[in-house]
Amino acid sequence: MIPLVKALFCEVNPIPVKEAMNILGWNAGPCRLPLCEMSEANHKKMVDVLAKYDTSATAKFLAK
Repeated sequence: MIPLVKALFCEVNPIPVKEAMNILGWNAGPCRLPLCEMSEANHKKMVDVLAKYDTSATAKFLAK
């Protein structure tokens, strides 16, 4: 879980948390000003980290 925790704190919160939720299919929307979108490099890291975890529970929940 350490890689996930590091990814969730790679930028100012709530930017990484909202990004992770959007990647997983939860429509968290964009960040509001003064926050900005996550950098492309950190977005790629987040996708890579999330791909290592079983997100089938999330998919089943969203399918309801």
